[in-house]
Order: sequence, then structure tokens, then C-alpha cells
Amino acid sequence: MTQAVQHLPQRAHRVAPLVHERPDASDSDFGVLASGVSEPEQVMALLAQACPSFAAEWREHQQVNGASLLYIAATAFAHHLLSLHKADDLACFPQVAACIERVLQHGSEEVREFIAIGVLEGLQNVWSADGADPEDLRAKLGDQGRRWWQSLNDFWCGRVPYIGYAS
Repeated sequence: MTQAVQHLPQRAHRVAPLVHERPDASDSDFGVLASGVSEPEQVMALLAQACPSFAAEWREHQQVNGASLLYIAATAFAHHLLSLHKADDLACFPQVAACIERVLQHGSEEVREFIAIGVLEGLQNVWSADGADPEDLRAKLGDQGRRWWQSLNDFWCGRVPYIGYAS
């Protein structure tokens, strides 16, 4: 039986738990790093490591906000990746995609939700609002990243009752 999509204020979401596999850590250096990720602020630190040009902005965010307002930091990260995309500076994109993939595979439910709603949806919104095609970034994601990306699209189109829903 299909549930109706709830229209919640302020773009609130319902997120399904993710069933995932644990591939070889040799696939990426982020496998080892992401295996113990249980807090969203750890995700931002990993993303800053994957994209060193964002590191100073992440440090500034930490100094001003501590571990708070991480969705603001995720939006800043989306803007940063957009500026790199516009400059045709895609050097960090494979590392960012690997980081996202590993966190989705190895992270806690809370961090998977943060990646989906904070990072991936932030990228979709920031890039779309600027006129850039967010699907350019989707193509660089791994299997889990693309799965969650599509789940966001399906949710906002009303095809699924919640993010992470497997039809």
C-alpha cells in the first residue's frame, strides 16, 4: 500500500533507513575514514579533506558556529563546488564523490540523512537556483550517491512517500 506524500513545513523530510553493503576499503582512502563516522560534523570534515580548497571555509564555520548549523555549512559547500564547476576546476570532484559514497555506505543513519538532505539536496538546490545543471554532478557520484540523488528527485516529484524509499 502506498503512503501519501506528506507536505511538511519548511521542506521537512521523512528519511528511510538505508540498507547497504560494505565493500573493500581498498576502493578508496575514504573507506577507512568514513567507517567510524557517526556525527554530521565529521562528514563536513571529511568533505573538507576531499576538497582542500573548502578547508579554510570549513575552519571559519567551526570557529564561528562550532558544531552547529551544519546544514548552513553543507550549503556553503554546495556553493563552493558550484564555483569550482563554473571555473572548470573539477580536480576534487572524484574525491568528493568517493567521500559521499563511503559515508553513505559506512556512516550512521544520522550521517546518511545529513548527506542526503544536507549535502546532496543542497547541491541540487544551489546548482539549480544558479542555472547550473545539478545532473552534471550526479553523473560523478557512485552507486549509493546516485540512488539517494534519485530518491530526492522522486520524493519531490511525489513518486515516493519518503526519501530513501525503495519502490
